[in-house]
Amino acid sequence: MGLLSDPDRSEAVLIGVHDYTSLESLPAVAQNLEGLRAALTDPEVWGCRTPPAR
Repeated sequence: MGLLSDPDRSEAVLIGVHDYTSLESLPAVAQNLEGLRAALTDPEVWGCRTPPAR
């Protein structure tokens, strides 16, 4: 496995659209974003810091 970037010097931007005006909603997208966020901020997985909410 390759080396991961330093989590203290890294940022991730997660973008997902789950609610549409002319298509059916995709609730799994919102759930997947939460799971991905949890994985990326987990010290056992990568440990990326959690930025303040905007």
